[in-house]
Amino acid sequence: MINRSSRYAVAQPSRPPSRVWLFARANAAAAAGGHSGNSVATATAAKAATGVLAVPTPGTTLYVYRDHRNWVRTLDWSPDGTCIASASMDGTVQVWEAATGSERFTYTGHRGQVLTLAWSPNGAYVATGGNDRTMQIWNAADGERLLSRRDHARYILALAWSPVGAKLASGSEDGLVEIWSLKDGDIIFTYGGHSHKVLALAWSPEGRSIASVSWDGTLQVWEASNGHQLFAPRQHDTPLGALAWSPDGQYVACGGFGGQVYLWNASTGEAVASYAAHPGWVNTLAWSPDGRFLASGGDDGQVHLWELAARSITFTYTGHSDQVNALAWSPDGSCIASAGDDQTVQVWFTP
Repeated sequence: MINRSSRYAVAQPSRPPSRVWLFARANAAAAAGGHSGNSVATATAAKAATGVLAVPTPGTTLYVYRDHRNWVRTLDWSPDGTCIASASMDGTVQVWEAATGSERFTYTGHRGQVLTLAWSPNGAYVATGGNDRTMQIWNAADGERLLSRRDHARYILALAWSPVGAKLASGSEDGLVEIWSLKDGDIIFTYGGHSHKVLALAWSPEGRSIASVSWDGTLQVWEASNGHQLFAPRQHDTPLGALAWSPDGQYVACGGFGGQVYLWNASTGEAVASYAAHPGWVNTLAWSPDGRFLASGGDDGQVHLWELAARSITFTYTGHSDQVNALAWSPDGSCIASAGDDQTVQVWFTP
């Protein structure tokens, strides 16, 4: 059970940091001697003749975070935009300042690789899961562990908080999705619609439905309260491992082996669009906060931004030297944090 004391109420700024503020902070940190550990500032401040800091161009790298010692599998941005948490095959979760890459602390509660994480909507908690089969929830401010459960029979591969943060969904290699109550830490429902491991989960923005994708090649959308299946649009030809629900609730996007991204109407289950994104796997998908772009990361080490209105890829980031495993947009949409098998997290500016 999570203690709903004063720590639950985390002060939030009135609005997320802007791209100019982030750029200025990163360059100030670089001028002061760089970042903690092996983090390296790669952004440069372009100033006009008046000395005013210029707005960075799309794809400009704010910095590269290099403190992990193995593949970085997952990450998330804090809701207030000030911090990023990243998890790795090295068994650590590292929490650091989004503007500078300066590490705040490292969480080492798992006995093995950390494969998934999710920051709670109110910013107070981080949930993590891994190959030790435990789902852990800990204080985002200092890493104090508040809950640890081991109910799945296999690795935990996906975690997703409900929009108001009262529930947490976990997906596993055992093919099950469990819905947890944060009031008492108990499982309130188990969904067993998949025949193979569940690789990604997403809640609908209003919190009534959940989408899940699996190695069995299916996208399934179902009611969070009772598991009633709303639609499973079709059997895909290959396993699916990436999933994202659009902020306005209209679309569910999924992708996986074969490099295709599929877009579905979230109300009817009808196909809206599909496009070839990457050779090999599409490992991760993330909508921009305004729903304008869908970002994808793949085995080719690239991140593509697909623009919904144009129905085409309009920007590509090529900073990684190996496959991209995870993406997260800053809350204001000005930056993306991308992580991959090159053991880095790269924070860069979007169009």
